[in-house]
This record gives sequence, structure tokens and C-alpha cells, in this order.
Amino acid sequence: MEKQEIIKTLEAKNGNRWTKYGKDRIYFDARNALSGLETDRYNTGNISSATLNGESISNSEAKRLITAALDVKIYYDIDTDKFNWNNSGNEKFDAMSRQYVEELRKSIS
Repeated sequence: MEKQEIIKTLEAKNGNRWTKYGKDRIYFDARNALSGLETDRYNTGNISSATLNGESISNSEAKRLITAALDVKIYYDIDTDKFNWNNSGNEKFDAMSRQYVEELRKSIS
């Protein structure tokens, strides 16, 4: 796939292109890796119930996953043709991030 086609494909997957300081990258919101997470909330904003891929999980586990997503940067480096991301320290979320990146990688191969 040619560079322009890759850029167009990744932008269509909610990627945001960033070009500064000699770098050309497409960033993704790491919360996209949480696509299987669903939460209900109280009026206070606290989680009242949560499921991950249809299975019930604790409210505190859901909060840990959401918090982990806020610390992770996922991007595609256009110049090196590689995806990069940092680990959050949360094993479950890191596995979900790897799976999300693999799905993005497949979309451009």
C-alpha cells in the first residue's frame, strides 16, 4: 500500500495526523482499544456496572482500564512505517492495546 493510501486509511480509522519537529505521525486515541468495554454510570459519574466483551467485570477493574488508556500514546510513524505505543503497566489493557494495534496494522497491509 502506498504512503498516501496508508495515511487515508488510518485517518478513516479515527487517526489524527500530526506533523511537527520533523516528525510525521498519525495518533490514535488509546481508548479505542477499549471497544469491548461498556459502563453504566451513576449521576455522579462513578461507574455503577461494567462489562468487557459481554462479561461482567468489577467497577474498579473498569476504572483501572479507563485510567490506563489515558496514559498510553498509540501512533503510526509515517517515516519509519511502524506503529509505536507505550505500555500502561496494566496487563489487561496492554494486551488490548496490542490487539488494537494489530487490527490497525492489518488494515494497511
